[in-house]
Amino acid sequence: MSKVSFSCSEIPYLRFGAGEPLVFIHGLGEVKEGWNNQFEFADQYDLIIPDLRGHGEHITNEKISIPQFASDIITLLNNLQVESAHICGLSMGGMVAQEIYRQAPHMCRSLMLVSTFHFIPRHLAKLIINYRKVRSLSTTPSLPKNTAARISLNS
Repeated sequence: MSKVSFSCSEIPYLRFGAGEPLVFIHGLGEVKEGWNNQFEFADQYDLIIPDLRGHGEHITNEKISIPQFASDIITLLNNLQVESAHICGLSMGGMVAQEIYRQAPHMCRSLMLVSTFHFIPRHLAKLIINYRKVRSLSTTPSLPKNTAARISLNS
């Protein structure tokens, strides 16, 4: 099995295997290589594993949001001429998978949602953001990288 890394529409991704397309979408702070334990599925599927913007090799200063992540993956699939695929999302990637279905249901053969959720009420999101800000400021003078990413994603 050979793994190939590409960049299509400035979206870095891995693609290898044979069969029906299966897209793996990582969670917050993760990278495409984090799916290495699932690489064995390449025996049965055409694996497409992108880095979401702001993660891994996808360096950007542009907007980061769940709808934008979904739009990026839809663009990637269109550029790869993939009409529909099985979509698997882990954690935040599950939210992205649901947004792909909302934006382009015809592109989803199936959805596999792993350890995810679909909605956070605005008032609860504000409480979580404030808690994270206070917690991060009280622990160290410099904001840890992961905490900063989570705060900026939900702000």
